[in-house]
Amino acid sequence: MPKFTASLNLPKYASAPSSPTDGDVYYNTTDHKVYSRINGAWVDLGATSAPGAGIPETIIDAKGDLIVGSAADTAMRLPVGTDGQIVAANSAVTGGVEWIDNVADETRLLVKNETGSTLTKGQVVYINGASGNVPTVALSQANSETTASKTVGVVRQTIVNNESGYVTLSGLLKNVNTEGFTAGQAIWLSVTTAGAFTGTRPPAPDHAVLVGYVPKVSANGEIFVMIQNGFELQELHNVLIASPASNNYLKYDGTNWVNANTFPDPKITGVATIDNNAATPISIDSSEGTQLHAVNQDSLITRTVLDAHGTDVYGAYSTRRSRGTAASPTAVQSGDRLGELSVRGYGETSFPNVSSGRILFSATENHTDTNRGTKAVIQVTPNGGSSTDDALIVTPSGVDLPLGSSYKINNTSVLSGSTLESSVVNSSLTSVGTISTGTWNGTVIGISYGGTGHDTAAEAINALLPVQTSHNGKFLTTNGTDPSWAALDNITLDGGGA
Repeated sequence: MPKFTASLNLPKYASAPSSPTDGDVYYNTTDHKVYSRINGAWVDLGATSAPGAGIPETIIDAKGDLIVGSAADTAMRLPVGTDGQIVAANSAVTGGVEWIDNVADETRLLVKNETGSTLTKGQVVYINGASGNVPTVALSQANSETTASKTVGVVRQTIVNNESGYVTLSGLLKNVNTEGFTAGQAIWLSVTTAGAFTGTRPPAPDHAVLVGYVPKVSANGEIFVMIQNGFELQELHNVLIASPASNNYLKYDGTNWVNANTFPDPKITGVATIDNNAATPISIDSSEGTQLHAVNQDSLITRTVLDAHGTDVYGAYSTRRSRGTAASPTAVQSGDRLGELSVRGYGETSFPNVSSGRILFSATENHTDTNRGTKAVIQVTPNGGSSTDDALIVTPSGVDLPLGSSYKINNTSVLSGSTLESSVVNSSLTSVGTISTGTWNGTVIGISYGGTGHDTAAEAINALLPVQTSHNGKFLTTNGTDPSWAALDNITLDGGGA
């Protein structure tokens, strides 16, 4: 069977030549296709027609060979000859050819190289513009959004500068060096070398662009091209990001996911648990309502810290209480508990479901917008008990000592209920504390209460003695009731016998 063993140079025209005859073939420089005059019409030899239409089926195989077959070839099977040959065949020709299904194993795109350098087979490229109706390409690289996001395919032949050639968009690309990879391995666009591919997926912030897979490992290996560009958040159809900045987060605005820098009021129903312990947290009684549960690692303190910085600012724990409902609150009434800080200790088998001690605040009157009386109560559980009792009640008018309780100083009882202890009556306060040195900084004690009424020694002396003015040289005497100053004149010594 006749065959071409060298290059076939077809006539080139921008449009169909005039006065054609059947059998004429030319290359169209406008749409870059090969046409043949068949049955009085120009036929694109790159198109496939149905069998029996009287037009030979054609195909360009994966190696760039132009194959022409007869419509009489059953099941649309075409003869493939040696690389570089154009084979014309009909159904009667069976020797020296291989019959294959008329199914392409790759998709190609004609492109132009205007990079200033030669593009070689196996390099990964992106579309960077157009020349006429032909897209132009340049080497893609994963460290740039500009090039990575527009990655289109892999060069399938050498394309010198300012010339056109083909890029494989998808499918099998043969005769590519795949040594160093493993069969079936995924390959990715390189971060470090423009146009190269690698077996390592680039991590963020570089761009992960899947080039394809390696079905054959060899110096003349094969890659299955399947470009998949890893999308960034703002490239998703329902994500709208404007001027992102550090510490922004995504929130849903009812239509899109958008970036924001302030958190909305979060709403969590049920129990929220912060768990830093590998063991399953001990459950919380769900009947107690909404709860925040924090669990730390074993042998470490679980702590809540509220930092505040600046003038007249501080951390604060606040609880709020109303009667009625959240939708229709009503005023609290006298005796209503407004909030508490409580503690619970683990028993033999579990935590109790009631508090072992608490500091609580209650309303002492029915509240209005201006009247909000409260009291604070410290409750503790006595030894041997299982319920709390009031230990101390604090109101604006003073401190209440519950009946049966006592005040102690240095573990010595000085007041029990409303009764002064015997240790105070018997003046045994020295067993509690003695002022031995230092300066008295308390309120001065009046003379009628056994004090001097002053806080300096000189003032105390003047307060306790009769007035000293005009009594220089006199001495203090008394009539048995009141002290007074007397002169030293006419003093008789030894009864006058001297």
